[in-house]
Amino acid sequence: LTMAAGAAGYGEVYTPAAAKELNERGERIRARVNAICAKAGVAFQFSGIGSMMTAHATARPIRTAADIASGNQDAKELFFFDMMAAGIWIARRGFVALNVMIGEAEGDRFVAAVEEFVAARKALLQPQ
Repeated sequence: LTMAAGAAGYGEVYTPAAAKELNERGERIRARVNAICAKAGVAFQFSGIGSMMTAHATARPIRTAADIASGNQDAKELFFFDMMAAGIWIARRGFVALNVMIGEAEGDRFVAAVEEFVAARKALLQPQ
């Protein structure tokens, strides 16, 4: 039964077209939240690929794990709790994974929540 459900999922739900759209949606959302952070001049950004992204409380370009470790971990923790308060569930480490059930409206809601976080916490997100 489990194999049949998996086969149906890949054959009828998670099709190549659905995977392409999901990854493109993730790229659009990540670009939007990064634009919000850049415009506000805060030390906060999102890295990732396709439908996966992670929040980082740093203004430095992220090239290695050391670049991430030097970020403001308290701000990242606050991001998790602010997202939870907004009804958006992400991993405590800042990881966000989209799925095929997350559409444009849910993406817009996440972007709006990030914008609210940046506006409310701007003083704590200043580059060091």
